[in-house]
Amino acid sequence: MTDASESVPEGEPVQTRFPEEEEGSSLTSPAEDSSPEAQASDDREEHVPAEDSSPEAQVSDDQEEHAPATFEPEVDPSPEEDEQEPQDFYGWLMRSYSRMREGSEDEAWEAAQKALELGTDEPNLYVHLCQQFKPERRRQLAHAAMQVTPPSHDAFQWLWVEVALSYWYQGNYPEAVAEFETVLKQQGLEPRLVGVLENSLGMSLEAAGRYKEAEERYLATGNPEAAVRARARSGDVAGALKLLEQGIGPSEPAIHRALEATFQGLLGLPIPDLSARLEALEAFQDDWVYNDFMAGVLLVVSKRVEEGAFRLERFLEACRVHSNEWGTTLRWEAGIAEEVIRILAGDAESPDIQADAETRESPAPEEPGDSGSSE
Repeated sequence: MTDASESVPEGEPVQTRFPEEEEGSSLTSPAEDSSPEAQASDDREEHVPAEDSSPEAQVSDDQEEHAPATFEPEVDPSPEEDEQEPQDFYGWLMRSYSRMREGSEDEAWEAAQKALELGTDEPNLYVHLCQQFKPERRRQLAHAAMQVTPPSHDAFQWLWVEVALSYWYQGNYPEAVAEFETVLKQQGLEPRLVGVLENSLGMSLEAAGRYKEAEERYLATGNPEAAVRARARSGDVAGALKLLEQGIGPSEPAIHRALEATFQGLLGLPIPDLSARLEALEAFQDDWVYNDFMAGVLLVVSKRVEEGAFRLERFLEACRVHSNEWGTTLRWEAGIAEEVIRILAGDAESPDIQADAETRESPAPEEPGDSGSSE
């Protein structure tokens, strides 16, 4: 992590868009003796934002689209400790977590404000403090924490990611795109954060219906599998298949061939070595929710209807449970899975899943609204 005492990297200064403070809603700055410029203490583990938070998570090994990770404090306060009035940032931090687990969000929010008022020399803890709240409060707390965190500290950029994510979770994808684009323009970003931001920007562009831009972004930043899926979600399944045939797509051969077969099945084309492709895909069935979609389609095509329906139902259930993550990024696939299930329910003997796959586009994003917390 960057030493907070270092100077701001050369280049354009970080330009963040702080919301106008509303009466009674502003958060106070930390006390002078808790300067955020101080380097993180050696006697307490420095917490780093979860790398697998979604949509900010990177796609690892060209296979995963992560649901957001939730941060759990490493030490649970005892009932006796929780009844005592906290005396420092860490105490109020733990009080906030405790109240949130009890379902008392307003009390958790009050404790979070107390924690921010006292401040900490470990700004990364601000990131986790934000993540437990619903979008509006998540964004407000992140903005306030940015005001007391040096722009030279890595936590400043991760807090900015929280601002962008708050828009994502509200369904305000254009604003999420704008935030991610602005963060990426800053100088001196750590490589891991750049990967998270690029993937998040691509996913936000897709969620906003800007598939061509998302595809170009994925290709430019070394995520060809995501680029192929973006092409398919735009309604151009044949074009996505062509990219795969040109060698563009997943780096894992079994996944590449399974995705190719899935698109062939949706287009009603013959699938060479279907049984072998299915068998190879099964080795990855527990690794990634998207594999359930591919396996479900291919099992139905191969007339293994009950198995295929089970895999598609399991895929849809994952999308429903993680509605703000997979339910958003995989809504094109979910639409196809739902149609196949309906067809199977009406005629289980001769399913036809070709339908309008060539012209199907992802459903239009819903109107922005406070959809709840990221958990």
